[in-house]
This record gives sequence, structure tokens and C-alpha cells, in this order.
Amino acid sequence: MKNKPVIAILIVLSIVAISSLHAQRPPMGTPPAQPSLTVSSSHLKFWLFLDDVQQNKQPSKFVKMDFVPEGKHYLRVEMDNREHVTIGQYVEIGRFGNNFTIDKQNNLYGISIGHNTFDQHQPHPDHFPAAMNERDFQRALSVIRNEKFENTKLSTAKQVVSGNLLTVNQISRICQLFEFDNTRLDFAKTAYFRCVDQNQYYLLNSVFEFDNSKKELDKFIQQQK
Repeated sequence: MKNKPVIAILIVLSIVAISSLHAQRPPMGTPPAQPSLTVSSSHLKFWLFLDDVQQNKQPSKFVKMDFVPEGKHYLRVEMDNREHVTIGQYVEIGRFGNNFTIDKQNNLYGISIGHNTFDQHQPHPDHFPAAMNERDFQRALSVIRNEKFENTKLSTAKQVVSGNLLTVNQISRICQLFEFDNTRLDFAKTAYFRCVDQNQYYLLNSVFEFDNSKKELDKFIQQQK
């Protein structure tokens, strides 16, 4: 009879423990938590598309999406710059989600997990595409040179650079076909995004007649870094 109070206390504690365990357990039928996905950039703001669905209305340097189903998804970003550079690739979203970063190597952009793996759809940082070969470049020079008007020469030169990578030397030779500094400056700014040796861009100063043009180009380059 003396043990009845002890037994009663033990029964009460057992009931409390069982009730607490059930309170912590998610209700039956509750779907498992979905992973999240984050994309960030230290360079430019961007718009993010997941499976071709736009995720942010305003460009941002950081976008987070919750409840992303596991599995393969198509990730695409459009950079908020003059060229509206667009890159995309298929990514595998794991159980605990993934963090992606937008990398920049010599003005070529790529998507990577962390900071070390460059996007497989972009050239590896140590093996960027070669610049336009000399034979094709000479043909392009000839076409530009034969245009009669300055604005037509400029539009033709932009067509050339839109489909080819160029060296600073090649960009300089095209600039020398123009008559006016403002045309040279316009082309030099456009060609900067397609130059394989941007660290040598200061060499273009020699193609300008006026110091203001040189200062304007330098200001433009600094804004891209």
C-alpha cells in the first residue's frame, strides 16, 4: 500500500512523456519539407528563371526560393547589364537544397556551386575561346573598310564583334578605320565585352585623338569591374 503513491507518480510521468513525444511528431500525411535554392552574385544584379518561370520582378544580387522539389531543374539568369548576358544550365537540387553563385572570368559569366566549379556550359577559366583568326579578321576588315559611311562602318564592325572574340590589337585596327573619336569610343565600349585580353585595353588609348575620349573609355572600364 505504501508504494501506491510512487506507482501513481510513475504512471503520470509516463503519460506526460508519451504526450510530449506525440506533440513533437508531425501529423500523419504531412508532406516532407522541400529544399530551398539560393542564387547570388557579387558582380551584377540579375533576373532568375527556374524552369523558364521568372522568380524576381526586380533585378537583385540575391534570390532565394523555398519549397523547390528535389531533382533536375533548368536554371537561367539574365544579367542586368548593357549586354543582358544570359546563361543557363541544368542543375540537380538535392534533399537539403543548393546554393549557387554567378562567377565572372574575363567577362565571361558562369553558374557554379560554391566558388570553385565553373559552369560546364562556359569555357574553363584557363581555356577561354581563341580570338578570331587572322584570315577571317582580314576579311572582316575589308568589309568594314569598304563601307562608305561612318555609321555603316560602325554597325558592320558591331556585327563582326557580336559573333567573334577579338584581341586588343584587332580592336585597335578596327578603330583606326573610323574617322571620328566618338565612333571609335562607341565601338571600343562594345568590343570590350568580347575582348580576350581586357588587361591590355589601355593600349587603345593610342587610337584616340582627344584626351576626353581616353578618359571616357577608362571610366567605362572601371565601371565594369
